[in-house]
Amino acid sequence: MFLCCVMLKLAKICTMFSLILDWDIPYPLQIVVGALVLSRLFVDTYYFLRVGWATVFSVVKLALGKKLNLLDEYSYKVRCMPTDLDHMQHMNNSRYNRECDFSRFYLLFMNGLFRAIYFNKFKVGLAGTTIRFRRSIEFLVTAILSSKVVYWDERSIYIEQTFSRPSDSFVYAIMYAKYTIVHGTVAELLDCYGYEGERPELSPDLNAWIEYNRLSSEKLRPKTS
Repeated sequence: MFLCCVMLKLAKICTMFSLILDWDIPYPLQIVVGALVLSRLFVDTYYFLRVGWATVFSVVKLALGKKLNLLDEYSYKVRCMPTDLDHMQHMNNSRYNRECDFSRFYLLFMNGLFRAIYFNKFKVGLAGTTIRFRRSIEFLVTAILSSKVVYWDERSIYIEQTFSRPSDSFVYAIMYAKYTIVHGTVAELLDCYGYEGERPELSPDLNAWIEYNRLSSEKLRPKTS
């Protein structure tokens, strides 16, 4: 009821502006405008639109036979737009994390892991991320965002993501993300997925991050007397 009242109030505001500016806006369109403004105020509209687009895009790509294998890399271009700028006039920190979130969605959808998780009723959550910035991405500069599965252990899958320069592959930033299976094991998930290959080798830097997560968990775990 509250939201309906707000929508009608916004429609009245649109009507007022249409009278002042002599705009001929039909009342149903005023309701639509009010709804759009309301959704932008109370809901992260762009996020859901982007997820919707990512879903449609991935389904089309899969229908065209462009499915990735488990260890394949997924890449696309990212450009620093005006809405991405911070007070230092380069891409703000939150845009890196947000774009990596979408990139992981694309990757797990395209390589079939989402399908294996959903249809076999696994519960998987993002248990941690870490990002290291090496150089800023300036206004209108294009970077390549690449994501790939690089390792897994008993209960977690690790994804590496990099923002790199197209001309020479210089890495602007690198992120590791950890997805943990709440009930079950990675071996069970990969068995449902149908993967029969070898596990990738654990890199020293990822090993250090895994150890950090272990130590952090021990530190935060309640002490028992």
